[in-house]
Amino acid sequence: MLKMNILLAGILVIIAGVIVVLSFVIKPMLPDVKVRQKQPLPTSKPSPSEIKPALEESFDKGMHWLMQKQLPSGAFPDLQNKDDVAFTSMGLIIITSSPNQTPTRQAPTRQAKYAQETTKALRYILSCSQENGNIIDPGKVPSFDIYKTSLSIVALKTILPSRPVEEQHQIKEVIDKAVKYLQESQYGPESADIDRGGWGYKEKEGEKIPNTNLSTTSYVLEALHKSGLPKESETYQRSIDFLMKCQDSSEYNTYRVTANSGGFAYSPVESKAGEEITADGKKVLKPYGSMTYAGLLSFIYAYVDKNDPRVLSSYNWIRARYTLEENPGLRSDAQPDIGKQGLFYYYHTFAKALDTYGEKKITTLDGKEHLWANDLVVKLVSLQSADGHWQNENPRWWEDSPLLATSYSLMALNICRKWVE
Repeated sequence: MLKMNILLAGILVIIAGVIVVLSFVIKPMLPDVKVRQKQPLPTSKPSPSEIKPALEESFDKGMHWLMQKQLPSGAFPDLQNKDDVAFTSMGLIIITSSPNQTPTRQAPTRQAKYAQETTKALRYILSCSQENGNIIDPGKVPSFDIYKTSLSIVALKTILPSRPVEEQHQIKEVIDKAVKYLQESQYGPESADIDRGGWGYKEKEGEKIPNTNLSTTSYVLEALHKSGLPKESETYQRSIDFLMKCQDSSEYNTYRVTANSGGFAYSPVESKAGEEITADGKKVLKPYGSMTYAGLLSFIYAYVDKNDPRVLSSYNWIRARYTLEENPGLRSDAQPDIGKQGLFYYYHTFAKALDTYGEKKITTLDGKEHLWANDLVVKLVSLQSADGHWQNENPRWWEDSPLLATSYSLMALNICRKWVE
């Protein structure tokens, strides 16, 4: 038995030696496999001649990816792959807001290339117009009446000039009914102070608990403004009252305690960034980027002058926190990673707000000048996947859905076109 054990041990030693020798022989023959990492942004901004082609290439890749998602009904799908007015409206805005590039034999104009998809999307939205004026997917819960109706108005108003005269009449009728619906859905003088002047996700009669918020309100004001609702409308005047209750301004917000930063929270009583304690020990709602851009945008849509102190204070909040690396204001020392939440919504709102504000450059409080559209194009191009879509690694607010993140990105790129240099 002892001899047998010694023999077995010797065999094992020989086998181990052979394995060691082979490892030295085989290792140089194997390829050097490295984990592919996302390339960092260039340290210097590309020249204008590089940015414009990059924008168009990125946009066309993303648009091609998006058009493949259209359903047989003409709708673009929601997160469950069902027909959805909001996603369809975003798709239609993307197609019809894109300027026609010079056609060639190999490449027709975008509108010609996607003419069939455009018509199908338009017909789906028109088919969802309800008797009371709202534009929703019948039977879908939650219905998001206000949000979907607002997006539909913008989409229909954008496509209106390009449609045949006989079709324009139908589109105008749907828009007019939808505008009236939104006006009637605003929380008016009969409402509690917390809600007065704002909008929630559903019409006020259908809500057991009102959920007025700045995000929805900003979409409504964009729709009303683009529909041509006169600036003298009381709807705008009431909305300004609601906007001030969302702003961190001790001079104008008499509803709650503020730190006077000029930024915006989600609603008069809620911030998705949470709360913070001021130097004198007061607890205040913490403003953050996407809502501050939405607040700036909403003031201008409601015809508040860009030199008004309320507008300037929100713009100064932005100047102090200008970034495309995160949704500023969300991150905290305790939660350093949550700045990526709502990032693509932030990019889209960033573009809409600065476009509407109307300045090509933004000068931050440290004195540096930024071509915001150039910066945003560079950032979005760097985040785009090889097949053309975008996706947020952070799942909050459904941005891990490629369809949603891609729609936000393409709408932002469309806006950037007229500002890049």
